Amino acid sequence: MLGLDYDNSAILVAHLGNGASACAVKNGKSVDTTMGLTPLEGLVMGTRSGDIDPNVFSFLNKQLGYSLDEITDILNKKSGLLGLSEMDNDCRVIEDAAAQGNERAQLTLDVFCNVLAKKLAGFAAEMGRIDALVFTGGIGENSSVIRKNVLERLSIFGFEVDEKTNEETFRGKSGVITKPGSTVAMVVATNEELMIARDTEALIAH
Repeated sequence: MLGLDYDNSAILVAHLGNGASACAVKNGKSVDTTMGLTPLEGLVMGTRSGDIDPNVFSFLNKQLGYSLDEITDILNKKSGLLGLSEMDNDCRVIEDAAAQGNERAQLTLDVFCNVLAKKLAGFAAEMGRIDALVFTGGIGENSSVIRKNVLERLSIFGFEVDEKTNEETFRGKSGVITKPGSTVAMVVATNEELMIARDTEALIAH
């Protein structure tokens, strides 16, 4: 879409939804991701905590008597946006509450965006440059609030949000959301079902 050289490019991808991850794509290949052994590692998600001090297991066990299974369940199903906001795992609900002045909702959005921005900045250092940052997934495609918040935190890399275009890009629309001359950030509508179908077809063919 941007006409970049496939074999000489550095792209950051933020796939944001109830599950969320970021990926560094160098010369057409994934070279790093925020996920670890399981999807729990990395970004703050709908109900997953993302990165957390490993000693939290010992702390919660000794202080509150939680079992290993209970702590694992909390970190996977009761943390993230849901745990921070104490209201919902749906980003739209939290955005609405923040817009109405709910400080906890605003804190939740800030934590979500700050963690993402830090991870993307780390990937930029790893790749040496940024040709483009791509937002995708349910939140990435539809939340102009999240995109603006993240890009403002990454302004050191030359991102300048085009307010009008950013606001108008949602519901399956794709396109650049930054000003001319700035580092490129864009929205690309995802199609996970199509990718699953293609991968399935390729496996069957073999």
